[in-house]
Amino acid sequence: MPTMHETLTNTFTFPSITYGHRETPLNLLPILYKGAAKHNVREVLEEIQKGNFGEIRDERLSLLELIHETLNTNVISGRSLYSLKRTILNIRNFVSWCDSLNMTLSLESLEHCFLKWATLQRNIILSSPHRKSNIGGIASSLCSIFDSVLGLNSGLSYKIGIQRPRHERKPSGSKNGDKRNFEETYRFGAFLCDITEGLSEQAIWGNLPVIIQLADGKQLIEWSRLRPAETVKRLNDPTQPLYRKRATEAARAAYVADKSFRTRHALINLRIEAELFIFAAQTGMNVAQMYNLERTKYKFISLIDGYELQGYKERSQSLFTATVYSEYKTHFSDYLTWRDAIFSDRPSRFLFPFLNVRGRADHMVPSFGALRKRCSQLDLKFIPPRELRNARSNFLLRETQNPDLTAKLSQHSVATFYKNYHRPNHQIAQIEISRFHAAHDHILAATGPGGCVSARPVPEDIGAPHIPEADCLTPSGCLFCEQHRDIDTEDHIWSLVTFKYLKSIELSKANIQKNTTPNPALLTIKRINQKLVYIQSLSTQAQEWNETACCKISDGDYHPKWSGFIRLQEMTAE
Repeated sequence: MPTMHETLTNTFTFPSITYGHRETPLNLLPILYKGAAKHNVREVLEEIQKGNFGEIRDERLSLLELIHETLNTNVISGRSLYSLKRTILNIRNFVSWCDSLNMTLSLESLEHCFLKWATLQRNIILSSPHRKSNIGGIASSLCSIFDSVLGLNSGLSYKIGIQRPRHERKPSGSKNGDKRNFEETYRFGAFLCDITEGLSEQAIWGNLPVIIQLADGKQLIEWSRLRPAETVKRLNDPTQPLYRKRATEAARAAYVADKSFRTRHALINLRIEAELFIFAAQTGMNVAQMYNLERTKYKFISLIDGYELQGYKERSQSLFTATVYSEYKTHFSDYLTWRDAIFSDRPSRFLFPFLNVRGRADHMVPSFGALRKRCSQLDLKFIPPRELRNARSNFLLRETQNPDLTAKLSQHSVATFYKNYHRPNHQIAQIEISRFHAAHDHILAATGPGGCVSARPVPEDIGAPHIPEADCLTPSGCLFCEQHRDIDTEDHIWSLVTFKYLKSIELSKANIQKNTTPNPALLTIKRINQKLVYIQSLSTQAQEWNETACCKISDGDYHPKWSGFIRLQEMTAE
């Protein structure tokens, strides 16, 4: 018959979780004993059995049952195991804090204890503002669990006054934001390719360190978990005995000479991480799907501007398909050759066979700590697979302008794509706005300077007699039409000033004294002056453009549209 301790030990476990052979199963039992929550997780159950933490705190039993029920429900519903581990660590630290103050922790006193803990955390934030983000994350995690345990509707987060800081960021779709995001993505992609090229089969099984040359001129010096010689105290401290130095040198030489998974697993996992990220950017798959892909026969079916990658999943008896760019075919084939050569003596069914030297469960997706660490060393932004898929999807939308095709290639529904992945882009917005105005305020090439809305001339009601007739044949008539549009650009002002000069030449040849009606050239010059005055009133920039245009005319630098007519007028005047 099982003892009380054995019964409780099995009660607060998580049977649905599969563990690696060196992982310690998660267990909430230490929370029932005062002082056990902060003890080493590998040893605490044995210490409890020895009686080193005294008797069970009965007042905590109902509280622990509800916490375990909440966490177990999260596990069964598919929540992240990493999140579960962090949450349990936060709960243990909170219980340990209560134990240090000899507080009575129970279901009835949980809210009181938590609010006292939150008060202390707020004081820490006031004295160390840089810790706000970390404390805010811990408080948010505990609030989520304790709200469920206590059945609160309003939530503890409204009572503790601790929130995660909001990071300032560019508005989604801003010009500089888009440019920066794509530049960072390109840099990160080049970094991943440099790693895959630098960690060839020969480099991995060769001497240490492995030096990876990066496209930006920097280097990665990889010792594969062997400490660099300059950081080893026994090799650099003159006070160390000679025999210790020799022993250290011999141990290091044996490590370098041992060309096995034991000494090279860090390099192998680093390349596999890089390959998995590149695969994510190409296929748009999520990490869980990619991590469980099998090493099977893959084939490429040619498409326009790319290939359809197909592979058969033996376990699920299904076909895996993904659309990739044409350049990836050679890269993926090279990776398969490298993978098969590296694991020739240790076959694995996975396409990305990470080496779990620490006994991590095979189903647990890696945290990609190797790439994160190296990005930090190189001051390079780490872009997780989700953001890579996001960038790929938005790039496809920009190129195709087809939401249905983009969602299909990204393996989403259109609604899911727009809800979770789509990011507005200023360039696309400009194109769409231009198309809208082209459809509703159509600008045509005008006979005179500027543009016109429609090729249907409508005379302007100026109220002056003898003005040039509005038509689409003469430049002067164009300026007196309602369809005419001035353009706030330097080129348009230059064109107006040049056309005004052309009309002044015509006016100089006319016999104004004999003609009783106003000269059309004079009316056109007045009309141009009105337009120039109005345009200059809009901005100082337009005033500068007008001055520049006048200087050009003085120097004989005429607008190309009227230059030929001016030359003809000057030739006939000679």
